[in-house]
Amino acid sequence: MGGVSNHAYFTDGRDHLVDEVVYIHTKPYTFQQHLSAGGFSAVYMVKRSDGVDVTVKVIDKSGVPYMTEALVMSYLTEVSHLEKLR
Repeated sequence: MGGVSNHAYFTDGRDHLVDEVVYIHTKPYTFQQHLSAGGFSAVYMVKRSDGVDVTVKVIDKSGVPYMTEALVMSYLTEVSHLEKLR
């Protein structure tokens, strides 16, 4: 599942997501642990509202000057295709 949020998480080097609840497709996800980070994204261990642990990749759109809504939508389309392979 993919989603888009307007939150800014990488602005001052602190990890603003750990212990935060973010709604993705109207469902709450509690960010528990930062697992890794790359050039313009980070991966977190997150607990879904049903108690299941999942990983969530968060893309920092401000970290990539050429990141446009079209690229975000392309990424979400890729996520959708990968979900169908599961």
